[in-house]
Amino acid sequence: MSYLSFITLFACSPDKSVDDTADSNVETEPVDIASSYSVEPPMVFAASDVEQSSIDRTLEWFDVAATAWFTADTFGAEQNLYSPVYVVMTGDDMQATIDLEQEYCAHLNQYHADSVEYSRCNYTDPNCEYGICLFTEYVTNGGAGIASSRQNDGYHLMIMAAKNPSPEEEDYKRIVMHEVFHIFQLSQHAETDYDIAEEIQGRRTGDHDENVPWWMEGVAEYMSIVLYAEQDGVNANYIEQQFRNKIGYYDSSAGTPIIDAYFDLDIKLYNIQFDDNAMFGYTLGAWFVAYLMNEHGEEKLFSFYQDIHNESFENNFIHHFGRPYREYVDEFENFLQQDPEQLLEILP
Repeated sequence: MSYLSFITLFACSPDKSVDDTADSNVETEPVDIASSYSVEPPMVFAASDVEQSSIDRTLEWFDVAATAWFTADTFGAEQNLYSPVYVVMTGDDMQATIDLEQEYCAHLNQYHADSVEYSRCNYTDPNCEYGICLFTEYVTNGGAGIASSRQNDGYHLMIMAAKNPSPEEEDYKRIVMHEVFHIFQLSQHAETDYDIAEEIQGRRTGDHDENVPWWMEGVAEYMSIVLYAEQDGVNANYIEQQFRNKIGYYDSSAGTPIIDAYFDLDIKLYNIQFDDNAMFGYTLGAWFVAYLMNEHGEEKLFSFYQDIHNESFENNFIHHFGRPYREYVDEFENFLQQDPEQLLEILP
C-alpha cells in the first residue's frame, strides 16, 4: 500500500437550492446511497476517465465508515460539521484531470467564492507542470488525501486517485475508510485558527514547529484497519497481517526491520515530520495506537475526540490516557523491543 498523500488544511457551504451545471462529467447531485447516518451523502467530482464502478466502490466504503463514525452523539454531528463532502476522483488521463480542475474551480467560484481566494484556483504555481496542480499530482503519484478545512472552507475535500492503490485493489477500500476517519477527526472542533486547530489535532506535538503525522495518521490507520476487518468476507487474520506489514515482520528469521530502522533513526515518534521518514508516523503510529487501545479501549479514544475543542492536545491526552504522550512514547519504545510474537498479542 502507499503512504497516503498528507492532509493539508487551508478556504462556505453551497446554496442547496441551486443546481451546479458546470459540466456533465461532474456528479453534482448527492449520490443516492443507503445510509443510516444523518448527514448528506458526498458529492462526487470524477474525471471523465473514471469508471462508474470505481465511483460506486468509493461511495460504498465511504458509507460503511461514515455510518460507523458520523454518529449523532458526536460534536461533528451536533455542529453539522460532517458535510458537505466533495469526493474528487482522478484517473490516469492527465488532460481529463486538468479539465476536472477547471470544473471543480467553477463549482467553488459559484458556491464557495470566499474559499477560492487562497486556493490554487486563484493563482498559478510557477513550478506546476500540469494544470494548476490542484489534482494533477494525483495522476502522477496516486494516493489519497483530505485537502480542506471544513471550518474555514465550508466543505471537506477528499481526493482519491486511480493508483497507489487502484480501486480494484482491496487496500483501496480501507484507504477510503482512512480518509473518512480524517473527516471524523477534523469535524470534532469549530476552531478556525489554523495553528490552534493543528495543535489540538496532535499535528504540532513535536519539539519543533513543524507538523507531524504520528497521531492523526496513526489513529486513522488503526481505526480503518479495525473497522475494515469487521466487514463480511474479510480475512480473519486481516488485522495481524496489516500490523505485521507495518513492522516488516513475517517470520521468526525476518525480524522487524521497520522497528530496527526507527531506532537507528534516533528520532522520537512525535518528532518525525512529513518528510522522507513520514512512513514511521503511519506504521509505528498505528502500532502506538494499538498499544494505547490495548490499555484503554476505543471508548477512551472517541471520548478524547469529543474533548479536543476544550483542551490542548497534551492536556486532553493526559485527561483521557492518564500520562503525557511523551512518557507513553518512551514506554511504547520499550514495548517494541520485545520478541515480535509478543507484540502481536496486543492486537484486537
